[in-house]
Amino acid sequence: MRNLAFQQLWLQEETEDKARLARQIFLFGNLQDNHTFKREFKQDSGIEVDHFIELSVCLIGRFIWNNQADNVTASWFDSLQASYPSGTVKKFLSHISGDIDRVKTHLEQDTGTNRNISYEIFEQSPLIRYPLLEDNDKYYVYSIILLLHSLQSFIYDTLKAKSPGAFVSKFGTNFEEYIARGVDYMNLPYKREHTLQQILGGGKVVDFLIVDDNCNILIDAKGVEMNQLGMVGHRPEVILDKTKTSVMKGIQQGTEVADKLKDICQIDDLQTGHENFLLVVTYKDCYVGNGKTFYEAIGRERVDEIRAGYDTSQLPYENMYFISVDDFDYLVRLVHDGQYGLAEAIKTIREADREPSKSTFLFRQGLKTHFGNGQMQMPAYLEDEFKKIMDTLYEKFK
Repeated sequence: MRNLAFQQLWLQEETEDKARLARQIFLFGNLQDNHTFKREFKQDSGIEVDHFIELSVCLIGRFIWNNQADNVTASWFDSLQASYPSGTVKKFLSHISGDIDRVKTHLEQDTGTNRNISYEIFEQSPLIRYPLLEDNDKYYVYSIILLLHSLQSFIYDTLKAKSPGAFVSKFGTNFEEYIARGVDYMNLPYKREHTLQQILGGGKVVDFLIVDDNCNILIDAKGVEMNQLGMVGHRPEVILDKTKTSVMKGIQQGTEVADKLKDICQIDDLQTGHENFLLVVTYKDCYVGNGKTFYEAIGRERVDEIRAGYDTSQLPYENMYFISVDDFDYLVRLVHDGQYGLAEAIKTIREADREPSKSTFLFRQGLKTHFGNGQMQMPAYLEDEFKKIMDTLYEKFK
């Protein structure tokens, strides 16, 4: 089930959440021009990060607002050409597309000599690297969903592929600040990591502590995604190894903080609650369910080891959720709009998850099932940023 989720669930989502493309502005576009990420992306692609994002939005519009379109040409961007350095549009299309030979080479390299061919049954589409097929100066779209998902993480994927370890260590700060924006957006009292370090006496702490409805919601931001082997593998020990810097580390941090909070009634001006919840937010889905599922199906012995010595009753497994940044964005919009509280939303999903017939595999599935009549929205700051991109493109079209 988990393998199939990795492969297929994202392909079954709707295309309306175009505002997710604007997340790249906050993570990469707003950086200083001389920032390492911007320089490396331009070296790799030949174009500026901001231009790539604008052209991505324009390209998506070609297919979403014209259901009959199955291809695009460079001439379709003619009205924009003069607004960018010479050759930008051609470089953009070339960077995200491949002809038959290029795609064939990519697939052969992706296979590798030591790769188990059985993994192909469960892997995500390798075409996400080249979501357009180039043929005689026309660029054909395989799938609009594939294109949307490719573009919304293309900068991240490009930079990470060049130097995974170095990128993740630097990206963590960017990602934490993005999550901080969402925490602010919920308009709830909270404290950040440095304050928690001071009050709790060091040790392992989470990035944010929010208090709502007499509950402590511990949030830890992990700007990572699941390793390829963790996606396609089914053995618990393999999955466990690929979650040690995200899920496992988050559990350890959350457990220690929850244990210390039982003896602390107040942190500066923040009155703490009596029940603890943990949200570990990763850049992409890890597909490991909630804490109870992860513990029982994947990491029982190892999780017992890292929680040994703590009062684990302070943070039950069913109060832990491992969610993607998409899940988080849906959640903060729900809370910001004021119809539901943060603790209320998490408790509602937890209660449903106690019954197999009502439980959901992804956190956002729970949100869509129990709130908003199945329609969830991105936060206004993403929608506003997306509108700014559209307005910029409109001016350039003039």
